[in-house]
Amino acid sequence: MFLRSNKDKKIKIILFSIAIFVNLSMFFYLYASRGQDFFNPLTQGTDQAEYGRIAINLVEHGSFSFSESFPYLPNPARTPIFPLFLSLSYLFTGGFILATLINILISAITAIIVFEIAFLITKRPNLSFVSGLIFVLLPYKIYLVNLIMADTLFVFFFTLFILFFLKMIKGETSFNIKNAILTGGLLGVSVLTRPITQFFIVIPIFVALLLFREDFKKRIFVSALMFVSFIFILSPWLIRNEVHFEEPFLSSVGRYHMYVSYLAPWQAYRDGVSRDEKHREVLRYIDEMYGENAMYDLGASTELSKIAKREILDNPLNYLFFHISSMPVYFLNNDFILTVREAFNIKLPGVYITQKIFSLDFRGLWQSVFSSGIFFIIFFLISYLIVAIKSGLGIIWAFYHIKRNFHLGVFVVLSILYFPLLVGFEGHARFRIPIEPFLIIFSVMAVVNIWSFIQKKCLKLSNENV
Repeated sequence: MFLRSNKDKKIKIILFSIAIFVNLSMFFYLYASRGQDFFNPLTQGTDQAEYGRIAINLVEHGSFSFSESFPYLPNPARTPIFPLFLSLSYLFTGGFILATLINILISAITAIIVFEIAFLITKRPNLSFVSGLIFVLLPYKIYLVNLIMADTLFVFFFTLFILFFLKMIKGETSFNIKNAILTGGLLGVSVLTRPITQFFIVIPIFVALLLFREDFKKRIFVSALMFVSFIFILSPWLIRNEVHFEEPFLSSVGRYHMYVSYLAPWQAYRDGVSRDEKHREVLRYIDEMYGENAMYDLGASTELSKIAKREILDNPLNYLFFHISSMPVYFLNNDFILTVREAFNIKLPGVYITQKIFSLDFRGLWQSVFSSGIFFIIFFLISYLIVAIKSGLGIIWAFYHIKRNFHLGVFVVLSILYFPLLVGFEGHARFRIPIEPFLIIFSVMAVVNIWSFIQKKCLKLSNENV
C-alpha cells in the first residue's frame, strides 16, 4: 500500500528522515536547555501530570487512577489509550523519555500517512511530498511531539482512519466488510485516545450513504458495519464506566468544558469583559461550589454541564451566532508565536489578533502590534500571513473540490468544519493539527492551480502580442 516505485520509496525515506531530524533536534534542544526532568509529565502541566500519574498507578497499583495514595479511585476524565501507552514506557524504563522517543517515531510515520493521503487526492508525488513536508515542519506540532500529550498518538490514528476511508470511497480498495470494520475501528481507537472525535462517526456514515456508485443495500450494510465496529471498540471503556460510575460515558472532561469553554466565553462576550477575567471568575465559582477537582468528579461536571445547557438553551440563537462567528479563532491561532513562547521561552508581547478582531478592537490591535519592536512586528505579520493563507486557501479549495469530486469534497469540508464547531472559542493551535493535513494539501493544490492559471494567461497574452 505504501510503496509503489523506487522513486516513491526514496521520497518517503527523505520525508521520514526530515521528520526524525527536526523532531530529534527539538528533543535535544529541550533536553539541553530544560534538563531530563522536562520529560517527566508530573512536572510539565495539568494534563501531562494527570496522564503520567495514571500511567504510574497502572504499573504500580494496577489502577486507572489519578490518586496519589490509597484508595486509588477510578479516574472518569481520561480515556485509556494514551495512559496505557505511557505505562509501557514507565514499566520498561521507570521513566517517560522512551515514550517521547516513540512519539517522535510515530510523528514521522504520520508524515508518511499524510503523504499517502495527499497522493490519493492529487496523484502527484511532488505535490504530495510538499504537503507532507509542510506538515512535518508545523512548528507547534514539533514541540508537541516532545510533550507528554495525547495529540501525537491521536493524530496518527485519526490520519490512518482518514487514509483508509478515502481509499474506500475513491475506489482504491473494496467497499466491503473488511475495510468498513477497519475504518470504524480506527476511528474508535482515535476516540479512546482523545474523545474529541466521539461524534465524528456521523460524517463517514453520511458520506458512505451518498456513494451512488454502490447499490443502496451495500451502502446501508457498510455504514452499519462501520458504526458497529466503532461502538465495539468503545464498548469496553463504556462498560468500565458503567461499572464504576453507573453510567456509560467516555470522559467527564467534555461536561466540565461545556461550562468553562463554551458558556464562559459567551458570558464574557455578552458582559463586555475580557475572556481572561471571566475565566478567572468562573474557576473561582467552580472551586467554591464544587472544589478544585470538579473536572474529575462526575457529579460536579455533570451538574456544570446541565447549568451551561440551560443557560445556552434560554437564548440559543444568540449563542449559535457567537459560536459560529468565533470559528475563525480556530483557524487563525498562530502556532509560530505559540512555539516561540513555549518551546524557546522567548517573551513576546501578548497580541491576540483573533480575539481583538472578534471584539472589533482594531485600534487596540494596531497599538499592540506597532508599539512593539521591529523584529516582532515583522515576525508577527509574516507568521499570521502564512497561517491565514494556509487556512484560507485550504478551506476555499476544499469547497471548490466538491464539484470536482463530490464525495471526497464533502468529506473534507465536513471534517474541516467538525473540529471548530466542536471546539468553539477554545481554538488553541494544537486543536487544529488533526485537520492540518487537509488544510495543507488543499492550500498547496490551490497555489499550484493558481500559478498554473497565471502561467497560461501570461502565455496566451504573449502569443496574442506576437
